[in-house]
Amino acid sequence: MEISRSTLSNTAIQVFEKLSPMIEDVKRELFKSKYLQIDETVLQVLNEEES
Repeated sequence: MEISRSTLSNTAIQVFEKLSPMIEDVKRELFKSKYLQIDETVLQVLNEEES
């Protein structure tokens, strides 16, 4: 099954728009904390061709 790039992009945008209020609520709660620990480990998600 093929899905066009624009369809995937539009779907991602719609999901983000629907989840934005929840994401903002989570961020607000996180920033209420006096201490926040995060993991900034880099993870490669695309296989980029070497040039």
